[in-house]
This record gives sequence, structure tokens and C-alpha cells, in this order.
Amino acid sequence: MQTHRFLLQRFLLLLPLSLLLATGCNQKRSAEPLNELIKSYVYGYTSGVISKGSTIQVQFAQPAAQGEDIGTPLKSSPLSFSPSIKGHAYWADENTLVFQPEAYLPSKTLYIATVDLASIFKKVPKEARSFEFEFETKEQFFEVEVEVLQAATPDQLVKQELVGWVRTSDMAEP
Repeated sequence: MQTHRFLLQRFLLLLPLSLLLATGCNQKRSAEPLNELIKSYVYGYTSGVISKGSTIQVQFAQPAAQGEDIGTPLKSSPLSFSPSIKGHAYWADENTLVFQPEAYLPSKTLYIATVDLASIFKKVPKEARSFEFEFETKEQFFEVEVEVLQAATPDQLVKQELVGWVRTSDMAEP
């Protein structure tokens, strides 16, 4: 009787802890909402669902780059990503920062980008030194449409040729 009571007490003690750990570990991290100070620096940024071959862009409300910096890869990117993305950043124009990934991004992956505003603008208030935004790559689906199955040549019926299309929801390598 004493053993059963001891086991029941342990079970009742561990059950809430197990449930807390199980639900807490499954929560995905999301980007912090923009505060009003950041909105005075940032005009727009990549968001929502994007192609795995897309660039990631941030457009600033005021000029941030000089003419000689435009189009040249930056030595140090003010953008960082979670999960990490290899690539390079450059200024497309004086207001637009572009990050070009080295390779296609994995499909159906949620990313959180962090922009270091303090490395771009001088005298940024402490509350606006950086900001986060999120985006996700498309999930890859495909559809196969068969038009005809026919002999490759009229005199060779053993060799068959399948004519049709494969449509994908996002970019795909052959």
C-alpha cells in the first residue's frame, strides 16, 4: 500500500512538469513586434511566404548608403538570420539593403532576421538599435500531367516515350 501511494505521489508531481516541458518545447520563436522608434527608420522588409530563390530585403525610410557603396558586397552584413543563411549583403540603392543567399533556401522553413540599425545609422536610440522580422519559404508541391505515352520510333515499340509536364509550387532544380 505504501509503495502504491509513493508511486502515485511521484506520478502526480511529475505529470504537470512533463506537460509543461512538452508544451513549452514545441512553441516556435517569433519576431519581436516593431516599436514606434524603429518605424521611423524602416519603411518595409521581406515578409510572409517567399520563394526559396528570393533575396531578403529591407527598405529604410531615409537614405542609408552612399553612392560608392551601392551594388558592392558589404564586408560585414547588418543582417543575421536564425536559422543561419550563408550569403552576402549589398545596397541596391541608397535606401534598400539586399541579402543574396549563397544557395536556394530549404523549403517550408521559418526564418527570423535581425537587422543591426546601430551599424547603419548614427545616434540610434537604445530602444531602436536592432529589430526583427520573419519570413517563411514556400512548401514544395508538384503536379504531374501526362499527355501521351507513345513509341519512341514507329519501328521500335519496345522503347516508349512519356510526354507531359511537371509543375512545381516553387523553384526546383532539374
